Amino acid sequence: MIFKNSDFDTIIILDACRYDYYRKFRTANIILADATHTLSSIKHMFPYTYPDTAYVSGNPFINGRHVVFEDYDALDHFKLVDDVWLHGWEAVEGISTVPPWNVFDTAVKYQKRGYKTVVHFVQPHAPYIGKIKINTHDFQWSRNVTMGKSGRINNSIEGQRKRTIDVKRLHEAYYHNLRLVLKYAVKCVNGKTCITSDHGELLGEQGLFYHGSLQKPLDHPKLREIPFETFL
Repeated sequence: MIFKNSDFDTIIILDACRYDYYRKFRTANIILADATHTLSSIKHMFPYTYPDTAYVSGNPFINGRHVVFEDYDALDHFKLVDDVWLHGWEAVEGISTVPPWNVFDTAVKYQKRGYKTVVHFVQPHAPYIGKIKINTHDFQWSRNVTMGKSGRINNSIEGQRKRTIDVKRLHEAYYHNLRLVLKYAVKCVNGKTCITSDHGELLGEQGLFYHGSLQKPLDHPKLREIPFETFL
């Protein structure tokens, strides 16, 4: 999916959202993601310049600080990037992440000012802060790197491989994380709008978890099958 300037007024991205889980809540078409991790997908989705668009980012890989990952500087493409991953970082019952209410509040601010918006929610991507909570420390390393801080924690997925994972509980946590973010995502609908994702997520299929990275790529149909719902 490649977006042009005139396609939509609002594009809502649910990070790591699987089509099959989205369909448990809402009606959507199925499309195939261009890649299986965020940066490569965003580069494919937004290759042009969008001079009237504000990117509201819950993900540190898309930032307004000229910190470049995979040769993609979001400020070369959008009017501005609001770093909600920084000012909206919050502990939810001891789990640090960017909760959807902070992304929503920021998005509405720009919509009221007349901007087109790309609204990038972290959820349903881990860590899980819905009804079932699992702290995986996701985004902590990328947040520190983007802020210019030293040090990194252990990769959360490597840690998962070293212990037994309760797959049933993981599926339930993912379900409730998606349920939580959808409450806020649908309230961001403004003008011609779509809700989609950058990639899917593996929740134990063939013993695989997460969605890989540029350094450790994974590929699986569940990583490619993402939702596409439009509001016209």
